[in-house]
Amino acid sequence: MVFWFGRRKEKEEKPRQTIRGQDIEIAGDVGGTARGSETNPSRAEEIVTAAAQKRLQKRTEYRGDDGVYVSPTPITAGSEVTVKYDGLLARSGADAVYLHAGFGPNDSWREIHDIPMTMARDNMWTATVPIKVEETSRINFCFRDSANNWDNNNGANWSYEIHNGEIPSFP
Repeated sequence: MVFWFGRRKEKEEKPRQTIRGQDIEIAGDVGGTARGSETNPSRAEEIVTAAAQKRLQKRTEYRGDDGVYVSPTPITAGSEVTVKYDGLLARSGADAVYLHAGFGPNDSWREIHDIPMTMARDNMWTATVPIKVEETSRINFCFRDSANNWDNNNGANWSYEIHNGEIPSFP
């Protein structure tokens, strides 16, 4: 029992999840804790590990509600960035999608390329863009399909800062 401002309240039970007949309790952050059934105690550990990986992925991948996914974030010069897309053009049944990308300030792109995207197993269009070591400004992009329809985020495009990979030091 829990008392709340002088009134008695029944304590709420922790949520439990049953997976294929196994009673599993999951709690905690990335390390997590779990309790498995007596028949398969290691199953709880597998579930916690999978949950931790999913949380870690959320921390390194930007997912907008506009159907654009960027990984990893932050973007570092000298690395690659993967852009996944299931936005407006994909939902409209595009037979091909191109990542229209360039570098520099959002209002003056340079090194502009149309990169063909491939349909991945998760039904998302995917492209990987190499980021030059000397590129420390921004990557900007939008999408077009084979019929020359554009998804440019209502004219704003998508723009991400590119970091140089150095950790700043403070006095």
